[in-house]
Amino acid sequence: TSTKKKEKDETTTTTTTDSMNQVATMVEKVAKPLGDFIVWILPILVQSSQRLYALYKTLPVYTTKMIIGFIFCFFGGLYPTLFAAIQAAEHGGRKVCVEAISDIAQE
Repeated sequence: TSTKKKEKDETTTTTTTDSMNQVATMVEKVAKPLGDFIVWILPILVQSSQRLYALYKTLPVYTTKMIIGFIFCFFGGLYPTLFAAIQAAEHGGRKVCVEAISDIAQE
């Protein structure tokens, strides 16, 4: 009985190891292209964000408000959700986040 128990434990361990190897292979197939995509897209996003921020800084306040109003107007059914998210950000420390992001952007 002891030999049968050892064989059963070895079979279970082998099955578990094989399953983990299959999962690791599947994760690797997904993670590698995803990592490559992130490495490719991240510099583009950073550069675009810097350009948009530079454009934002040059715009007059009324133009910025007009653009925000335009976005609110044409968001359709998502307007209440968008407005609620903005109000939540106001109550949750939006100014602190904006200051922190500005500090990071200046560095």
